[in-house]
Amino acid sequence: MRTLVCLPGIVLTMSLFACSVSEDERNNPNDPKYNAGGDGPDLVISAFSPAAAYTNNVTYSIPVTVKNQGRSAAGGFTVAIDTDSSSNTLNYALRFTSTFAGKTIVSSLAAGASTTVSISFKPLFTAHGVIGAYVDTTETVAESNENNNYRIVNVTIN
Repeated sequence: MRTLVCLPGIVLTMSLFACSVSEDERNNPNDPKYNAGGDGPDLVISAFSPAAAYTNNVTYSIPVTVKNQGRSAAGGFTVAIDTDSSSNTLNYALRFTSTFAGKTIVSSLAAGASTTVSISFKPLFTAHGVIGAYVDTTETVAESNENNNYRIVNVTIN
C-alpha cells in the first residue's frame, strides 16, 4: 500500500508491507492467551538455586519459588524442572513439551503472592549442561507476560 504524505513544499512516498514475524508471538494481541490490559496474573520463577553439580541417575529434590507479580490471581498451573546436556538446547521453547525431568501442580496463586514447591528429578546423562525451572508449562493461565516464565542455570552432571 502506498501512502502519499503532503507537507508544504515536501512530498514523501511511503511503502508499507506485511511481514511474517519469526519472533515468539505469545504476546500478540490476536492470541487469546494475551492479556492486553496488563491486569492479569504474571507468573515468574523468583527463586531457583540448583547445586553446581549433580550425579547421573540419582534422584534429587530442588525447591522452586514462583511469584505472581501480576494484578490478579492465577488459576491452576504446572511448575517443572528439566535438564539437558547442551546449554544451547534447553530453552524456553522446551517448556511446551509434555516431558520434564520433574513437575508438580499449583492449584492457584493470589496476586502478589509467592509459593515454593519441591520438585523431584533424576538427571540421566553425564555432561556439563543446564537445568531449567518453568512455570505455567501448558499456558493454562492467560498472563500479562508469557515470556518470563523460566530460569536456566548451568550445572555439571557427573
